[in-house]
Amino acid sequence: MNLEKAAGYKFTSKPATSGITTTNFGSSLDWTQISDILDKLSSINKKQLDEWVKNQYSMVVWKTASYVRSYPIVFSSYWDWSFIFEQVKLRFRKEILEKKSSCLKMIVEYMSPSLRYFIAIVSKVIIEENNAAEIIISDGWYTIKCRLDGVLTKAVNSGAIEVGMKLAICGAALESPGYMPILESFNEVELKINGNGTRRAKWDAQLGFQDGLYYPIHLSNIDPEGGNVTAVDAIVLRKYPLKYVETIDSDKKIFRSESEEIQYITDLEEKYQNYDVIPSSSPPENPRREVSCSFKVLVKDSNCQNGNQYAVINFWNSTQEVYEDLKEFTKLVFFNLRPYSKPNMKKSSIIQLSTTNTTKWKVQELTEVLDITPDKNFRHILTPNEFDSYEMEQDIDLIAWYAGNILNGHCFIDQKYNVYLVQLSPFISKDYFSKLKMGQITGLTDLKRGPKDEQFNLNIVRQCSETKIYRKSNAYFKERWVQMEDYLNTNECSIKQKIEELQDLNTDIQLGKTIAHQFQNEVIATCFENPVESFERCGKIVELKYLLDQSKIVGRYCELESNLIKFVLDVENLIEIAKDAYSESVLSEFKACLVKKLNTIDLDNSSTLTNMIQSMDSVEDCLTKIYKEPIEIVSEKWNTGQDDILACRYEFVDLLSYQLMTKIYLVRNLILFF
Repeated sequence: MNLEKAAGYKFTSKPATSGITTTNFGSSLDWTQISDILDKLSSINKKQLDEWVKNQYSMVVWKTASYVRSYPIVFSSYWDWSFIFEQVKLRFRKEILEKKSSCLKMIVEYMSPSLRYFIAIVSKVIIEENNAAEIIISDGWYTIKCRLDGVLTKAVNSGAIEVGMKLAICGAALESPGYMPILESFNEVELKINGNGTRRAKWDAQLGFQDGLYYPIHLSNIDPEGGNVTAVDAIVLRKYPLKYVETIDSDKKIFRSESEEIQYITDLEEKYQNYDVIPSSSPPENPRREVSCSFKVLVKDSNCQNGNQYAVINFWNSTQEVYEDLKEFTKLVFFNLRPYSKPNMKKSSIIQLSTTNTTKWKVQELTEVLDITPDKNFRHILTPNEFDSYEMEQDIDLIAWYAGNILNGHCFIDQKYNVYLVQLSPFISKDYFSKLKMGQITGLTDLKRGPKDEQFNLNIVRQCSETKIYRKSNAYFKERWVQMEDYLNTNECSIKQKIEELQDLNTDIQLGKTIAHQFQNEVIATCFENPVESFERCGKIVELKYLLDQSKIVGRYCELESNLIKFVLDVENLIEIAKDAYSESVLSEFKACLVKKLNTIDLDNSSTLTNMIQSMDSVEDCLTKIYKEPIEIVSEKWNTGQDDILACRYEFVDLLSYQLMTKIYLVRNLILFF
């Protein structure tokens, strides 16, 4: 039974029950008899009373029918008009006489905010064309249509949300043209709910408003497409440095760190002071600056031990007071956050959230054992043997001696002589490491853990926009800073020796890069020439390969791809194969191979090429004609530009020989890469 059928259901008249004589009402009983009785007890307009009674009658009948159908032995006696009448009369006294309203009535009639946490039951599911869906929910007293987001629409279509299911809803938004009584609002008012603010409730949960204004959502259950997150109960693990965003001409934005903003303000003040010193100078216009603060915090779910426990909350258009108010290692409840994502953003195990205009937070005490359990993401300084225990992209704070600009980055050495290579961010134009002196103690915060280089035994970390450099001790680094100074006083020679070793390695790297570029140029030039003539350069390539081996360079640092290195290792065999290919004795077999491979390609001019191959007098003639002449044919067929002709040419190079051209095929991919 649904609500529509419940509203029109008629009971059969029975003997008097509970002091009510039903025989005077005829053989069938429904809501009209109840309305007539209640009309004598109130001064409400009869039309309005009829609407109210009909609605409550349908609710009570639907509820009772569900009980009777589920537990017929226990509730079969309730299926009686007299019981329905008593229930409607009880509601009449509560709502009409005592002025107590249900949650949906309070929301629709603006007596309570729609954001409040309540539980409702699904009374109807409507699936429209293109799998669009909406549901109608009830608080047991009234109903309202719900507009669903993409996450909930998928849940409805998959059967995860169905009639009779109870939903816990928080953070809903009322879509209404204005105030109107709830019984007149069904076709005018909607409740907008989202996936992050809706959860399945227990089957025996009481309908209506619940204790508290919210229920916290686990970080692992947040869906990036599920709308705003009503509440998150979390512990602040890290607070990243404050940033300043200046908006110029309403569209251009300039990002500065705290130190850069202070320096910029100082420069402006000095600039305007100079105009007071020089009388002839006229100060320029001083437009009001549009500057806002932003920062991030890393938080951990305080109530979840499984799944994703971490999130980064982005505070936009914030203030320095807000930044100072948030402390690390504090437990807070954040209200009304928005999942933050971009179309091309990489998937990460850490959820990105951002604040809204209505975001608030409340500090709580760390009382549970779970709350104070040590976490590897809490801000602390990396110990010498701790690097391998960190996960990729995890935040790292480091204190070490500066060892110079090496390997396209900056190297640091700790007390155990572990070497850390800081790779600079391509999005940060200024090199903040350039002011460091060789052997200087340096503190670094908020680096990102990178891969470990086994070849040179390097711990690679990445610079990011939050990375901060400390050239002087502060409260955070104080204890370790003193230890580093004491160690330097007794082991200065050893540290200098390690730095010199790194500098020697850097010299080898630079030499290797020079040789590598020569090597690349020779290989590229070889592949652009006629294949017959190209092998004259192989001797020089072999010599460069020997120098590369001597310079102790790996592929990443000399910018060589693995297929190029593989080609070089086979270059001696390539020369021998080339000699075999020039033999006139293999000409017929060579032609047959070309024709066979040519037939596997869908070309309108394949017959022309086949005739051309059969008319060739030597292998050298084959190589020359097949390499050069088909370019016009390919260009005409595929209407390719000059950029694509090279790729087409190598498609034909792939046809040239069963052994010789198999090797050249490796080079083709390399050339396209460069």
